[in-house]
Amino acid sequence: MKIKQKYIFKKRITNFFGALGYFVCCILWLTTVVVYTGFIKDVLLPLVSQPTPISEMPPASPPPAVIDVASNSPLMIIAIVITFAFTILALYIFIRIPKTLVKTTKQIVHETADAVAPVVMRMQHVQEPARHPVKLKKLTRVIVIIMKLLLIIIPLTLILCSGLARQTALDAGLAAMIGIWLAGICVVLFGIQYALARLLSVKRQDIF
Repeated sequence: MKIKQKYIFKKRITNFFGALGYFVCCILWLTTVVVYTGFIKDVLLPLVSQPTPISEMPPASPPPAVIDVASNSPLMIIAIVITFAFTILALYIFIRIPKTLVKTTKQIVHETADAVAPVVMRMQHVQEPARHPVKLKKLTRVIVIIMKLLLIIIPLTLILCSGLARQTALDAGLAAMIGIWLAGICVVLFGIQYALARLLSVKRQDIF
């Protein structure tokens, strides 16, 4: 029992760095989206959206009456309750989103690797890959590593090529520096994950 608990502890330490790697990958992809926000807004959206006819401006309406919340006790209480509720919701989202991003990214990577590995084996003229479990698991692990690298290389390449776009939200030099920095952190975190797995004798199939 102690041996099993010790192994679970080693696996959690190892996969902690993998989870951080996935999280930084998500930040790298979000950075890519932010960099190209201006390009999408100014170039792509006008191409796919239909021009809207210009209508006459409606007559200006009188300004709404201003309610003094501070002098109205029921409204003050409602405002405090709403503010408190939104604060709790924001904290929950701030804590929950990283966990959800990591879990979703890990699931996509491993499910894709499980689906691609038998196809690759069939392309290698291996009939009924399920009858070769050792080779199938080994190939799946290799595909997982390749997909992790692609998660880093694709957004980094897009960021480095952002200077070719006409409109970007960030300066090309600043975007490249941020992209290289985030990609480097991803590589280091995944490298630590696999180094710890080897050092702590964590099975490859237990690495996510």
